[in-house]
Amino acid sequence: MRFLLRLILFFLFINNHLYAAEALKDKDSQIERFRQILKYGNSQQVRETLVKLTRLSTDEQKSLLPELKELTQSRDAQIQRRLVEAIGSFSFSDLDEHLAVALGHPSDDVFFAACAAIEKKKPPSASMKIIEKIKEADFTQAGNKIADLLRSLAAYQTSDLDSFLMEKLRDKNTYPDYRNQILRYFAVTKSKHPELPTVVKELSESEEESLTLRSYAVYAAGELGYRNLKDLLLQILMKIDNITDSDEKKKHARLRLQLISALIKLEAENIDKLLFEMARDDDETVRLRAIRQLSQFPRENVKELLRFKASYDTSPRVQKEAQKILEKMEKGQKEESLANVDPE
Repeated sequence: MRFLLRLILFFLFINNHLYAAEALKDKDSQIERFRQILKYGNSQQVRETLVKLTRLSTDEQKSLLPELKELTQSRDAQIQRRLVEAIGSFSFSDLDEHLAVALGHPSDDVFFAACAAIEKKKPPSASMKIIEKIKEADFTQAGNKIADLLRSLAAYQTSDLDSFLMEKLRDKNTYPDYRNQILRYFAVTKSKHPELPTVVKELSESEEESLTLRSYAVYAAGELGYRNLKDLLLQILMKIDNITDSDEKKKHARLRLQLISALIKLEAENIDKLLFEMARDDDETVRLRAIRQLSQFPRENVKELLRFKASYDTSPRVQKEAQKILEKMEKGQKEESLANVDPE
């Protein structure tokens, strides 16, 4: 009996090793097939293979470095796009310098892929390239990719461009969305430019500026921790709440939301009372955002409100969201605050 059992175990051992060897052989065969496609395949084959490379191990990916380096010279825009996306997903940095080169590619698809990859990988050579392109750009015209460049540069947390960007922010001729994105950039990078607190205050309260720009300014105030602006932000909020014209009040909805988000960030008193009011608003979207904000206050009265919303709110979306937040509260987690979300 023992002999039979040992014989069975022996055959199982041999079988497992044969299976593992066969699997390894298949894997080696797949890598070699990928190598051949990267060298000799048509555009579609190469693009499909570049997507598949993201599922390989780091060692397997690095074994294809010679072929990947050769592809950096490809004149096919769609291959370049997939290559840049693959580089952004790789855990190694051997090909990262190509991302700076890709920023200058004439294809918008390659450019946008490069911006996204640079945000992830932050290759040193790319930051100077981005700064150079931003300085050369025309800030008075739309479609100059400035917003994408600023998002990529923000990953470096650099202040090298702060003075230049402050000039563009103050300039009324700067295209509106670029002014918005400059404020976002300052907020994300926690800029300490000496003029910024004054500019944020001015833009937050100026009724001559667009409501979108004011929303970004308020967002920046919250992200940058400008506690001295709490009273001003509360005054702006109360002024909006006192608007009697329903259409006019609706226009200010996003600014109002950002004011509340910033005041939460700045730890203003009694802000939870305003959120309770929002949670009873007729607008489904307002109620959704209010209960998400209220998750920052895991008190019993908040839980009671959420239980009601989960069971009796007229909107299935609100019911579902309230239930999800309640479950997170039970686990000691917080719903992501809208104070951390761009005012877009």
